[in-house]
Amino acid sequence: MNVRCLSALWALPLTVLLLGACANESESSSSDEATISPPRTSTGGTTNVDMTTDQEVRLAAIELGDCDFTDPAFEILVRQRALLVEDDVQLIESLDIHEDVVSIEGIGCLLGLRNFHVSRPFEPAEQLDITPLVETGIRLRSVKLNYGNFSGISILAELELEHLEMRGVGLKDLSFLVAVSSIETLNIAGAKLASLQGTESLVNLKRLDLGESLVTSLVPLAGASKLEWSTVKDAPLKNLDGLQDKQLLDGISI
Repeated sequence: MNVRCLSALWALPLTVLLLGACANESESSSSDEATISPPRTSTGGTTNVDMTTDQEVRLAAIELGDCDFTDPAFEILVRQRALLVEDDVQLIESLDIHEDVVSIEGIGCLLGLRNFHVSRPFEPAEQLDITPLVETGIRLRSVKLNYGNFSGISILAELELEHLEMRGVGLKDLSFLVAVSSIETLNIAGAKLASLQGTESLVNLKRLDLGESLVTSLVPLAGASKLEWSTVKDAPLKNLDGLQDKQLLDGISI
C-alpha cells in the first residue's frame, strides 16, 4: 500500500474505520446469501428452474397413440418435434433426420407429416431405409435426401411428391421417376448423371437443378412444358434440344 495512504488511514477516527469494516462485512454477507439462496417466486419456488429436467418430463409425457417406433433415437426426435406443436405428434408437419437415426420404422402413424428431410453429411456406414414412407396415411409433399446412404429409393415414385431433393447422393439413374408426374421442383445436384432418362413423365416440372452434370442431352425434358428454370453446370451438351417451346422458361444456367 502507498505510504501516504497508510498515513491517512492512521489519521482517520477509529469510528470511521469500524463503520467501513462493518459495511464490507455486510456486503460480503449479502453476496454470500444471494449465492446460497436464489430468488423465489410468489408461490415459494425458486426462479432458477432446471430446463433440461423440465424438458425430459415433457418429452416422457407426450402421448404417442398408435405410433410404435423401433429406433429409440427416432422416437426421441419425434417427441422433441412434438414439443413445438402443442405436444401433439399428429400436428407434426416436418421432420429433419440426423445421423443418430438408423430406422424410421413406424413413421406411418404421423398423419400430418408433409415434409421429410434428411441430411447426413458424415454418411454413416449403415443405409437408411426409406420404404416406411409409403405406409398408409402419409401424404408427403416434400422429400429431401441429402448427403447420405439410402435404400428403398424406388418407393419415391409412389408418393406423389411436389418437391424432391437428392443432393450429394450417388444415383445411378433416374429410372425410379419413370411413372412420376407430380414433381414441380427437382434438385439432384452432385449426382453427376450421364442421362436424364426417366424424367420424361415430369410434365409439371418447374425447376430443375442438376448442378455439375455429365448429361449430353436435354431431350427427355421435352414434355416439361411448365419448366421455368434449369441449372446444368459444365455439362457436355451438344445442343439445347428438349428446351424448345418452353414459353415459361425464364433462364438456364449452363
